[in-house]
Amino acid sequence: IPDTWYAFTDQKNHPNVKEKSEMKRQENIYELIYTERNHHRVLKIMQKIFIGQMRKELGFSREKAAKFFPDLDELAAISKEFLIRLMKRQEESLTSETPVIEKISDILLNFWNSDWGERKAIAYGRLCARQHDSLRLYKEEIKNNKRFNSFIQKYKAHRLTKRLDIPDCIQLVTHRLTKYPLLLENIIKNTKNDDSEREETINALDIVRKIAQSVDG
Repeated sequence: IPDTWYAFTDQKNHPNVKEKSEMKRQENIYELIYTERNHHRVLKIMQKIFIGQMRKELGFSREKAAKFFPDLDELAAISKEFLIRLMKRQEESLTSETPVIEKISDILLNFWNSDWGERKAIAYGRLCARQHDSLRLYKEEIKNNKRFNSFIQKYKAHRLTKRLDIPDCIQLVTHRLTKYPLLLENIIKNTKNDDSEREETINALDIVRKIAQSVDG
């Protein structure tokens, strides 16, 4: 999948958006969707490869495996819901004459200002509160458990993990929450032709910031 809206919509061969600020806005929206897809991929790597195979190959209990990544299933479910909404809007834009997402603020507000946003705040709070314990457990197992060490090396070399291991995944996921305000700020900066869309996106940004602050606090 291309990493820019310009390439994704083949603007080189089919240029149909001429206003620079709108092109930038579409790139900003595309970045939000593209990076959410990557975020969800990291969560699935943890679910299916590391935690799933850990239980199957090493015989770890559900409780022990869960300690490596608290609230993993909840975070994956939340990200999946957000991504489904974003990708549906993206698919709808591709059926129009110009592949432009006119409105994104409704998705942002409806998601973040809802039970999903609250669930995300709670899940991230648990993950961040327990990440030091997770990393301590990981280091202990690496040091004292040869089978675990071999397991990690095996799956770091897996084609889907791209050399990521458990600490990398934890870091990527915990940092994701801090990225949302930056992504929304860029969308707002380039939303110049629709005051209501801009205002609603600002409202969504305020909610995202409060959630991020509640986790940090």
